Amino acid sequence: MEEASGVDLDWFWRGWFYTTDHVDISLDTVYKLRLDTKDPDIDFSREREYEADKPLSLTTERNAAEGKLWVERFPDIKDFYDENDRFTVTNKET
Repeated sequence: MEEASGVDLDWFWRGWFYTTDHVDISLDTVYKLRLDTKDPDIDFSREREYEADKPLSLTTERNAAEGKLWVERFPDIKDFYDENDRFTVTNKET
């Protein structure tokens, strides 16, 4: 644990193993960390899955409930942002 955190934890282990004192500890924060593999094929697909698991915005849900979107009714107004997938790996990322 010391090697992974880079913090000297002697104060923590002393109370557990070398004394009979009461160990009083608490958690202030908990972080969810993810290691970056530096491989865009793996990282981008992981980010795509993370974004897909997020709930839809209220605006998106209401637009879908009303019927076809403006872009679906008039396909000639589509532009770069309608077709762009930000999780597609390009030569620059590779």
